[in-house]
Amino acid sequence: MKYYAVFDDIMQIREVNNIALDNRNKIEKLRNTYNGLPVYDSVEECIKSLSNYSKITILPDNTEIIPLYVNYDIPVLKKVKFPVFERLAE
Repeated sequence: MKYYAVFDDIMQIREVNNIALDNRNKIEKLRNTYNGLPVYDSVEECIKSLSNYSKITILPDNTEIIPLYVNYDIPVLKKVKFPVFERLAE
């Protein structure tokens, strides 16, 4: 299996089976592309190719990531709710 990134309203990483890879034309085999898009050996390589893409990307197992946070080890900040009424220390 190989993987490629495609944008269809949202960025997706899809896997290509070996039959589809074998049926590519000669130019795509030389360029290591599938439908004009670069093909990678692993999902990790495909994520690294997106470098600092900062929007949600869907992986082949339907999990969602943001490549910017994965590639540069940036912690994902979550919204924190504070209580409306806080007691002041006396």
